Amino acid sequence: MGAVGSGPVSGVRRALEKLDAFPKFTKDFREQTTAGAVVSIVTLLVMLWLIVCETAWWLNVEVRETMEVNHHRNEQLKISFDISFPSVPCSMATSCWREKTRAMKEGRETLTEESARRSGKDCGSCYGAGSPGQCCSTCDEVKELYRQKGWSFDAGTVQQCKEEGVTGDAEGDSKDGCNVYGFVMVPAVAGQLHFAPASEIGALHDRIFDLRGWTHSRWNSTHQINKLSFGPFFAGRTNPLDGVARSSAEQGMIWNYYVKVVPTDFSPLGGTPVQSHQYSVTDHSRVLGPSSRSLPGVHFSYDVSPIKVRIAEERHSFGHFLVGLSAIIGGVYTIAQLLDGAIYSAFRRRIGLPN
Repeated sequence: MGAVGSGPVSGVRRALEKLDAFPKFTKDFREQTTAGAVVSIVTLLVMLWLIVCETAWWLNVEVRETMEVNHHRNEQLKISFDISFPSVPCSMATSCWREKTRAMKEGRETLTEESARRSGKDCGSCYGAGSPGQCCSTCDEVKELYRQKGWSFDAGTVQQCKEEGVTGDAEGDSKDGCNVYGFVMVPAVAGQLHFAPASEIGALHDRIFDLRGWTHSRWNSTHQINKLSFGPFFAGRTNPLDGVARSSAEQGMIWNYYVKVVPTDFSPLGGTPVQSHQYSVTDHSRVLGPSSRSLPGVHFSYDVSPIKVRIAEERHSFGHFLVGLSAIIGGVYTIAQLLDGAIYSAFRRRIGLPN
């Protein structure tokens, strides 16, 4: 009978043991040192710090932005605005939207004007502009019916306007300010939004404005843009004109804002995608002379970019996170071993012992 441990099985076992990349040492051949303890503590602290950083990186939401050609050019654009004119009464301010190929009537407008003073809600006469039996309780209602008829409107002859303190005279109404807010749905093409000193009595392409004695020298273009946005809100969007205030040093000034609108698709992490717009803006102002063909006021000219921006919130995969943790643990441990070995060898050489 052969010796124990001999034979083909034993030979295969010894061959496999030679392939062991992790040789084991008995306790008698192990030596623990103070330097090794210090290296171990530092290694553990560095490893924990890197693991915390890696975890924070994995939990952080990454925002990825890409650009592409916008193929959807027939979209509707919602322009929301809230603008205050502290020195202009609502009876003397007109808002108007126009784009290059259509009149405003092809857009859908929701507009509200709030004056500093209000009258009662009694049923009053529409002065021939309304249907039989129709009541006009406010000056604005009479003014709107006159606008629809295309008639010239004189606030001084309307009782509702007198009760509200609207006289149709610049000096008499100037103590009232006006806050204009609302939104307009328009085609997503280049257009203009105007706030000017006029009462609109025309319609469609050729507009006629009754300035009622409002000259360039009597219009104060001081204004504050509380809000101006294009499309619905999404997280992270900023509107450059929100909260912007402009003071007119002289009467009869015109403020032009040139707005570049960029279509934007926002995809939040785990949320519903939002189709909206961002914009950038530059502005310019000047004083108009009496012979100028332009109207003083606040004018927004906007153009829609043919390039669309896609913003997507993403999070790294869990597998990527595990790979990162493994690299941290293995790399730090390996470097610590090399450092500990170098310190141990240097110490033995110093005291004259062989490595």
